[in-house]
Amino acid sequence: MSGKDAQPVKFGLNREEVSNSWLDWREKLWGKRLPFQFSTTHRAAFMTALRYEANPISGKGELMGRDAWLEKMRKMTEALYDHISPEYWVNFGFYVNETHMVFLRKFLDCIAPYCALLSAACGAGRYDGMLLEAGHDVTGIDQSEGMLERAREHFPQVKYVRMSLQDLDFLEAFDGVICVDAMENVCPEDWPEIMANFCKTLKPGGLLYFTAELYNSEALKASYERARAMGLPVVFGELGDEVERSYERVMSLTPPGIPGDLAGLAVYHYYPSMDQIRVWIDQAGFTLEEEGMGNDYAHFLVRKRD
Repeated sequence: MSGKDAQPVKFGLNREEVSNSWLDWREKLWGKRLPFQFSTTHRAAFMTALRYEANPISGKGELMGRDAWLEKMRKMTEALYDHISPEYWVNFGFYVNETHMVFLRKFLDCIAPYCALLSAACGAGRYDGMLLEAGHDVTGIDQSEGMLERAREHFPQVKYVRMSLQDLDFLEAFDGVICVDAMENVCPEDWPEIMANFCKTLKPGGLLYFTAELYNSEALKASYERARAMGLPVVFGELGDEVERSYERVMSLTPPGIPGDLAGLAVYHYYPSMDQIRVWIDQAGFTLEEEGMGNDYAHFLVRKRD
């Protein structure tokens, strides 16, 4: 049986109720009804269920459904960025970004002087200084209070508000919005809502610059197959197979000195196709003005339709 064909296996016991030995687990959960030899898929699904224990939604011992799993990923993402925020402006956030800078300059060239701009999912504010230097009034939002604290240290003149992209509720308040190196942490269910939020936030004719991280298709396929074999409710394009293990390791470490590669594995990622992104752009009410690729990201300049 392939990973994608495996059916969820329900469990009614918590770890404390059983022995740690494999045979004791097998006998207490299924008695003699289960064959002695487990398939690789069933064994992986079984171990995933032990990790999750009880479903927080149903309260039953069962594999976590997709909605509950995504909510868990969102909470872990926020907690992770809070935890690693001291690394920013010290060890993190200095990756190569020439293409980002090219598109940011194009973005600034396309808007009038002294505009109201939103830096959405601003993190520690890496690009906010560039907006300020161009003479604009800047507001920044992020779901991580730890990251916002780092941003405030560098740019006290920016109004920073703790807010997620999903909860973005400004109404035609900004002439331009940037969302740089953040959408890779957004699940496919939330992409249309967030793109619509960007559109509602902008004044008529307003401009949005956002990025979408690129990832090797074969690596995505391999990750998907591993995650499905583990019993995780992933869809293709998500990296989920290493998140929880890496998250536990990162959260056990004290900044500074957390390895950047490990921190990257410890957070949920989703990589939609370029065609899918273009569909979401259009559905949200935007016209695509320019796109490009560089520094491992796709870059989009889109304008709100009047």
